[in-house]
Amino acid sequence: MVKSRPYPSIIDFNKLLSAIAKMKKFDIVISMGEQMQNLGISHNQYTYSILINCFCRRSQLSLALAILSKMMKLGYDPDIVTLNSLLSGFCHGNTISDAVSLVDQMVEMGYQPNTVTFNTLIHGLFLHNKASEAVALVERMVRKGCQADLFTYGVLVNGICKGGNTDLALNLLKKMEAGKIEADVVIYSTIIDGLCKHKHVNDALDLFNVMEKKGITPNVYIYNSLISCLCNYKRWSDASRRLGGKSIPMSLLSAH
Repeated sequence: MVKSRPYPSIIDFNKLLSAIAKMKKFDIVISMGEQMQNLGISHNQYTYSILINCFCRRSQLSLALAILSKMMKLGYDPDIVTLNSLLSGFCHGNTISDAVSLVDQMVEMGYQPNTVTFNTLIHGLFLHNKASEAVALVERMVRKGCQADLFTYGVLVNGICKGGNTDLALNLLKKMEAGKIEADVVIYSTIIDGLCKHKHVNDALDLFNVMEKKGITPNVYIYNSLISCLCNYKRWSDASRRLGGKSIPMSLLSAH
C-alpha cells in the first residue's frame, strides 16, 4: 500500500490495520503505524484507537498511555472502546487499582460504562481475589446512575460463587431484588450450585423454593446440583419431600 501513489486513504489504512489486529499480529500493526507517520500519513482517531489496543494487548501500557495523551492533545476524545482497551490492559497488567481509578474517571468525565467495561473490570478484580471490591464497584456505579445489566450481575455472581463466598452471593441477590432487578434462572442456578458445593444444602433448598414461588422454572443444572448434594448426604426423604412431584428429567434421576 505504501508503494502506491497517491497513498491510499486513511480509511483504507485503518481497515488494513484493524484486520491485522484481529489476527493478533499486534507488532505488525505497530510497525505499520510508525511507517505511516514516517511517510507523512497522519493518523486519525480510529488509527490511534487501534494502536492503543495493540499496545495494551502487548502489555505496553506506558506506550498506550503516551498514544492516548498525543491523541487528546490533537483534539481527539477517546471513545468507550478505546477506554475499555486501556481498562483491559490495566486488569491484565497487575495494575488493578489503576483500572478501578480509570472507571471512576470515566464516569466523572461523562462516559457511560457499558457491559464490556463492567465485565472487564469484574474479571480483573476476581483475578486478584477482590470479590467484595467487585460488588462494591457495581454498587458504586449504580449509585452514579450507571445501571449494570443482568449479564453483568451473572458474571458477578459466578465469580463470587467460584470463590466460595456464598453469603456474599445471597446478599447480592437480595440487593438485586431491592433494586427491582429480577434474577433469572442462570443466576439462581449458579448460587444454588455454589451452596451445594460448599455444603449449604438447606440454604440451597430454601433458595430453590423461593425461585419456584417467583414462577421461575428450574433448569437441569439446578436439579443436578440438588440431587447430587442430597444423595451425597443420603437425604433420601428430603429429596422425596422437597423434590417429589416435580418434573425432574428422568435422565438425571436414573444417573443417581
